Amino acid sequence: MAYLPKSKYSVLNTPGNKLVVKSTKQPYIGDYIEFSNGKYYAGNNPLNANIELVELETDFNNFGSSKNTRIYHILNKNIHNSLKPKEDIPPSRQTPTEQDYQRGYFNRYFLRRVNQQMSFIEINSETYNELASQKEKYDYNLYQPGAIIWALTGNVIAINNKTLRTLESIFPLISQFFAVKNLWERQQGLVTQGGELYYANGVEYTGFYHIHEDIPMVGIKHTEEPHPRLYYGGGIRRDISETSFFEDTQSGKEFLDDINIGEKEETTQNPGGYSK
Repeated sequence: MAYLPKSKYSVLNTPGNKLVVKSTKQPYIGDYIEFSNGKYYAGNNPLNANIELVELETDFNNFGSSKNTRIYHILNKNIHNSLKPKEDIPPSRQTPTEQDYQRGYFNRYFLRRVNQQMSFIEINSETYNELASQKEKYDYNLYQPGAIIWALTGNVIAINNKTLRTLESIFPLISQFFAVKNLWERQQGLVTQGGELYYANGVEYTGFYHIHEDIPMVGIKHTEEPHPRLYYGGGIRRDISETSFFEDTQSGKEFLDDINIGEKEETTQNPGGYSK
C-alpha cells in the first residue's frame, strides 16, 4: 500500500457551508481531505480519495435579493434549491402492529450517510419515502436509504440473519447495526407449572402465558383484550391495607389496576390459563 506523509494532507470537517461536490455542485457535509496541492476530496482516507470537492464561490447563507441575483437563481433553479437549508433527519423506530404479527413480518427502514460506512440510523416509512423519491425536504444526496423485511415469527434469528447477510454487499456492516436479531419477537404458548410467575398481589400463577415486549402476561398469545401481566419471583405484594399512597400517582393507579385484575383472575382462572 502506498504511503502518503501526513505533511501532504489534512483531514478536516465542514458543516456544509464551505464545499460542494465538483461533479454535481451539491453541498457537502462531513469529513474531507485537503491536500498540499490545494485540492479537496470527500472522506478521511487519503488513499481512497475519489470524490473531488471544490469551494463555494458564493455566500450561500445569504442568497441576496438584487436583480442580478434573482435572474441567476431563475436560470440556475436546481443549484439554488439544492443549497437551501434542509431539515435534519429524525431517527425513528417503527413498531409492528397486530396485523404485522399475524402476517409474520414487517418492514423496517434505515439510512446511511454516503461518505461514512458505519453511520446508520433507523427511520420510519414516511422519511424513507421522502428520501427515495428525492423530495426537497431532506438532502437526499447525502444519504442512502434502505429497507429490510423483518421476521416476527418462526426462527426469527436465523431468518433475519440471512436477510441481513444479503444486504451486506450494498450496506456493509448492516448486520452490526441490527444487532438484536430477535427484536419484536413474541414468545407464545409458554407454560408454567408454578414457582415461577405471580400476579401483582403475590398469588402464584400456573398455566399458559406469553411474553410481550419483555413482560410475561396471562394467556397463550397476546390479544387486544385486557389481560393481566405477571411478575417473576415472589410477586410484589402480599398485603396492602393502605392504598392512598398509590392512588396519588399515575404509576400507582396502574399498579393497583394490575392488582385488581390479578385478584379477579385468581377467582376466574380456568385450567388453560385464560382469563374469562
